[in-house]
Amino acid sequence: METRKRGISLIRNFKFNDAWAFVFFVLISGSLIGISLYNLFKNNEFKNFSQTSLPRKTTILFAYNIVCMLFLNLLWLLMLTVATKFLIYAGFFCGPVLSLIIFVLSFSQNGMAPKIYGGISFLLSLLVSILTFYAIRKQIDAICLLVSKGTIIIIQNIFKVFLLYFCAIAMVSVSTFNITLGVNEGEKANTILNYFNTFVVFWVIIFFAYLYDVFAAALVKNHVIKATGKDDEEKGINVGVKSLVVVFYSLGTIAFSSFLIALIRTCRYIVEAPRERSGDSRSGAADVILAILSFLLAFILIFLETLVNAMNKFALCYTAMKNTGFKKSVVESWDCLVETNCVALNAYVACEYAIYVLYLLNVLMQCSLNFGYFYFKLDKNKSEDIVLVVLSSIFFSLLSIDFVRIAVIGANALSFIYALDPERIAEYSPQLFAKIQEIAK
Repeated sequence: METRKRGISLIRNFKFNDAWAFVFFVLISGSLIGISLYNLFKNNEFKNFSQTSLPRKTTILFAYNIVCMLFLNLLWLLMLTVATKFLIYAGFFCGPVLSLIIFVLSFSQNGMAPKIYGGISFLLSLLVSILTFYAIRKQIDAICLLVSKGTIIIIQNIFKVFLLYFCAIAMVSVSTFNITLGVNEGEKANTILNYFNTFVVFWVIIFFAYLYDVFAAALVKNHVIKATGKDDEEKGINVGVKSLVVVFYSLGTIAFSSFLIALIRTCRYIVEAPRERSGDSRSGAADVILAILSFLLAFILIFLETLVNAMNKFALCYTAMKNTGFKKSVVESWDCLVETNCVALNAYVACEYAIYVLYLLNVLMQCSLNFGYFYFKLDKNKSEDIVLVVLSSIFFSLLSIDFVRIAVIGANALSFIYALDPERIAEYSPQLFAKIQEIAK
């Protein structure tokens, strides 16, 4: 068995791993986008688009939301550096409480299915919160320090991160826009083609989300290398450019890992779509049994997706460290987790609770800012203006919280650097080194 190489350094001889997966991704998504573009041209849709322009007030509202989103993202990242422990503990409380509220509200709806979903969701939320608190309670100080230090590195490189994030959003928007609008009526009626299109859309979205994760992990690694440089080359590296090079050579691994999640998510869509179309208004015994079975199957797929997504996050983080293929990254990233007593895994889970609280705060702030703009700038008597403000609040809230998840990647990257090259961490942050050393086996 090959021994894992210790230490991190600048990768000078890159290897393009899992190239077949990236070729497959380009062929599948590129072909579907090409077919969609052909349908749009054939139906003169582009001519219609070119003759349509966004109203001035819509353009201004979107620009206003982008500015607000940038400000709020920076604010949430700063909160993660100074109030990490508070946000994590608040997440343990907020999750079950909101699930309980949803469960109580479900009694106002007809049928048993909403009550069953609400009750099971509340019990699961409460159980998971208790188990997570028990698992991380002894590592909370190390977790908070990991998240704080990783987030500080992200803030120091915030413009690079913002630039790639918006580029990824643009690529996803253009791709999914073409695939969704370019499907003709005959293809929409074909269930298999409809599911295939859904799979490709999921694959494109997840591919660019993982690409962003690899860039963030490489950014943290190269930042630490530059700060603890052992020679002139390490001390003088361009962190952003070097991280982009790492991303380029990781495209195959990113395509492979995103393929797995897209497959599971498509299965979830297939399971949940019939239930959503049929509704939950009936309350017969057979309908209750079907609702329970449907919920259990959906829950199994959600659980599987969560596990595979976590595995991918750590594997891609290791890929950014060592330029390895997917399979090797999965195995060796697990070794890194074990060596640090799974502090990165616990930080990953704990961060989700903190981000959950930030998401609630973000929705509140984004809605408040939007309705403030609506009150002072838009026509309060027009229902379309209200709809526009609500949709803008939801859309930009989702974008904001996806961006804030970069803090998890920063924590993962630092813990992997400790496992691979503890001397680097000891030099970069003696306090972090001491905290991880206390809990590591």
